[in-house]
Amino acid sequence: MSPRALGRTASEELAHQTFGLIERARNVRARERAFDGSAERLRKFLGEEAPHDIGHLLRLIFTEVRLTNQSRDELSHEPRHRRATSRRQGSGPRFFETHAVRGLSLVNSVRLALMAIWHDSFPLELVKQHSQNTLISQLGIEFIEAGDDYLKAKMPVDARTHQPAHVLHGGASVALAETLASWAATFVVDREKNYCVGLEINANHVRAVGSGWVIGTARPVHLGRSTQIWEVRIVDESQRLVSIARVTMAVLETASRYGNPPG
Repeated sequence: MSPRALGRTASEELAHQTFGLIERARNVRARERAFDGSAERLRKFLGEEAPHDIGHLLRLIFTEVRLTNQSRDELSHEPRHRRATSRRQGSGPRFFETHAVRGLSLVNSVRLALMAIWHDSFPLELVKQHSQNTLISQLGIEFIEAGDDYLKAKMPVDARTHQPAHVLHGGASVALAETLASWAATFVVDREKNYCVGLEINANHVRAVGSGWVIGTARPVHLGRSTQIWEVRIVDESQRLVSIARVTMAVLETASRYGNPPG
């Protein structure tokens, strides 16, 4: 049964149980068994919906938990007179809390992968309609797929998106990334209560493309009450990385303007 069929609560409970198994492991061998068992359990649960990087995400969490446990164990075995020094040097409880926060952020990433992120559903046809007569349509951007935890669009590499060297303009890639993040953010929240606007974007351009299409996929890194962070990977038609961008969205407490008539 898929996460969508079980619902958000069941998916969150499975994630909680999975990470609990890893966290309770007391030695390296037990942690390895917990990691392998948890990864397999998640793959069976998700089936074809399993994200390709679920094993990588679990490995990162495993590493964070190991570092957290090590710092906790080291602190518990220190003589009392050295604990105050450790705290001042940042290797005491604050160090433990820092790793716990990093671990929780990774847990959140996997939880997002386990469930549909949309407030209701993602209306792909509506988005296509309301993107007409905007920069989106001028660049030839086409929305092609909305999954449980991602939004995908493609953009032509031609005279509309070229730079003078006749390869894809980096600004066009950034426009594609912000377009995906903005539309995706819009339908994660309740549009009658929240309006998501771009706050910051940064991008790294990895490969030049002279023709054909590039495909962008936006996935959430963080979905908070006041901000959202989205990662957008842009690849060519051979699935080679072209650009990678991170977009921060501000969530305003006002009705969304996306999809409304101009004026």
